Amino acid sequence: AWGWLRPDAPLQVTRSELNLPGAELTSSAFFRRFDVSPDGQSIVYAGTESGSLYLRGLDRLASVELPGTDSVLAPVFSPDGDAVLFRVPSGALKTVSLKGAPPLTIADGPTFPGVDWGDNGYVYFSRAGGLFRVLASGGEVEPILADSTVGGFGLIFPASLPGGRGLLYTSGGGDIQNSTIEVLDFESGEHKPLVQGVAGQYASTGHLVFANAEGTLLAAPFDLKTLEVGPATPILEGVSLRVAGHPEFAISDAGHLVYHAGGQINTSDDELISVIARDGTVTQLAPTRLVGDFEAVDVSPDGRYLAIMVQAANTGGDLWIYDQLQESFTPLTSTPGEREDLPIWSPDGRYLYYLVLAGGDGNAVYRIRSDASSPRELVLTAEVDLEDIDMSADGRFMVFKAQNPTGNNDDIWYADLEGDSVARPFLSTPFDEEGVGISPDGRWIAYESNESGRDQVYVRPFPAGGARIPISLDGGRDPVWANSGTELFYMNGEREVEVARLEVGETVAVAGREVLFFVGGYEWGSGEIQHAIAPDDQSFFFIGDRLRKAEEDPGELILVLNWYEELKERVGR
Repeated sequence: AWGWLRPDAPLQVTRSELNLPGAELTSSAFFRRFDVSPDGQSIVYAGTESGSLYLRGLDRLASVELPGTDSVLAPVFSPDGDAVLFRVPSGALKTVSLKGAPPLTIADGPTFPGVDWGDNGYVYFSRAGGLFRVLASGGEVEPILADSTVGGFGLIFPASLPGGRGLLYTSGGGDIQNSTIEVLDFESGEHKPLVQGVAGQYASTGHLVFANAEGTLLAAPFDLKTLEVGPATPILEGVSLRVAGHPEFAISDAGHLVYHAGGQINTSDDELISVIARDGTVTQLAPTRLVGDFEAVDVSPDGRYLAIMVQAANTGGDLWIYDQLQESFTPLTSTPGEREDLPIWSPDGRYLYYLVLAGGDGNAVYRIRSDASSPRELVLTAEVDLEDIDMSADGRFMVFKAQNPTGNNDDIWYADLEGDSVARPFLSTPFDEEGVGISPDGRWIAYESNESGRDQVYVRPFPAGGARIPISLDGGRDPVWANSGTELFYMNGEREVEVARLEVGETVAVAGREVLFFVGGYEWGSGEIQHAIAPDDQSFFFIGDRLRKAEEDPGELILVLNWYEELKERVGR
């Protein structure tokens, strides 16, 4: 009887460094780049060169590339370990079978950091407006929890609980210092805060595992029936944090832990930097003074002033003006309860046009004198969520990236400001159209689309519309016209700035293409134009984190076998 009833001897906890060929492990990555299978026998990770997914069995020395998984972010294993869920740069979610079936798109449109595949057949994710779910086989996207924060960016990192019991998520919108892990009870529909931290995951030992702002991994007893949590205990230090505080760790049902130990990214101290000349030489603007949590920038027609969107605790976002001659940095707008974003200068430099997100149904375009000499003026309102903005050189037309009313993809809309100023569709398809911009002569519109299965840059006649003209070859995002009108800049599939030289007449033809420099670590490739080109077309203004500009430290990827033994020993139930 003693032999039958005695407890099994604890499994031995072992640690080792994982060597994954071609793994993207630099500190400039935006999302977690790996996951461990539920049985703990395989690792899936994103490669550096192509961005493809690779599968590595722990019993093998070589990795296998998964076909059709180009430019992948944030891979997640299915509950049975037979498929992988991943995010592409446009924000669309796809799955790929490990048994040979091609990738399947299950949700179009932008998504925020973190995604999870529940054992109840649903995939959970976050986007503007709250938390959503969609069947892993695809179908209608369903909202499950509304976000009341300004701009709707507050709920991220969803993680499902076993048996469809509920959903863990992080509330705080990327402010890792003040983020809280909360739980949504699917039975009652109620939600409540649990602990301060980010990216909570449920461990089958009956614990909540999460990270804090210092990159420490903690665990706390967690009751699935009552959804109550006990006191937290620090378990491990040195876990890397990505943008928005995304900690890089993954746990398997078998009890193994994989984490990245490397440089931290501090998202609260972004710097505006200038890439001078086309050789990629970097110069920082007032590095000790021009510091903040920046989201977008545009340069005035004379090249002297920069309009910058600055994240603000009291509003969600304000506009500031930086004078490059005087090196002064002064606020232009500050409206409590509003997110004022994506500023663009008027052609004469007298006004700034910008989007206002006030939460709920509020979505409008305003303009304000750049010298703050008069109150702001309402330009137009829209029934759809506007997410980007550009203006023709004569000031007549305005174009937008707008979320389709179904919420599943992005379209291109426009308004005639000398007419009725009503926003209406210009290009509406089942695909994502983003990164919109009008040519200097007002005759063409450039944009990116994933209609080919990969983001590419196209041009169409404007405003009459017409046939599309392909511009990029090997991937393209966020096109920006040169002020000359004879060049188009965009980010290619290798995260490099590429320029297409154009012959413009009755149509547009590409005369040649040239790669300029690598842009990893800067705000480029989001589907919204957050950067700017100087009037001479020789300088590119970007937003980038100051720590991200330091020499890259690839760090180490650590595998901890039988980590649950350590967890149970150090944390009570």
